[in-house]
Amino acid sequence: PNFGAQRRPAMADADTTPTGSRNRARDTVFQLQHASRHYIDQSVSYLLLGVILGALGFIIAVIPLMLRGFSGTIGTSKLENSFLPATVSELVSKWDSVEARIFFGFELLAAFCILLSWYPFKLRNAGCIPAEGGCYLPVGPCTCINLSWANARQFFPPVGLVLVACVPSVQENDWDCEKLVLVVVHCVSAM
Repeated sequence: PNFGAQRRPAMADADTTPTGSRNRARDTVFQLQHASRHYIDQSVSYLLLGVILGALGFIIAVIPLMLRGFSGTIGTSKLENSFLPATVSELVSKWDSVEARIFFGFELLAAFCILLSWYPFKLRNAGCIPAEGGCYLPVGPCTCINLSWANARQFFPPVGLVLVACVPSVQENDWDCEKLVLVVVHCVSAM
């Protein structure tokens, strides 16, 4: 028996006019219709933050070297007789240096932000999605193993950035067979 109680409208039956905004936040249909815009905005935010953090990692890592240069010394020796790195990779190659710690932190955060953005799948100008007939990269000699271009763009840059930050380069005068492996991994990751 229904003792005079009225039936409450289901979420899909709820009013979607401005007066029903309290119920609209719980409406599944409303959420699904506006989800794509939310994900696109989120993707742009993560991608932009990753690019900014990556650039800041390079810029801020050079500041301690410049400060030592303005003071006239690098380490304990005079500026003229000491090592000036030719590349940022040489600058951040020593783990215990301030430059290496700054570079590592910023580049690791940049890689995570770029990975979280999922930009090849969410941004139309960057997408080549396989489900929509997108591009494939042949991986092996047979065509049975293909890698989608969107997956390559999603994972290769962040993984390469993490490897560049984690695998240091070595100064050219310190190369030997074992350290040459570090240089090769660092250089391939940077590409």
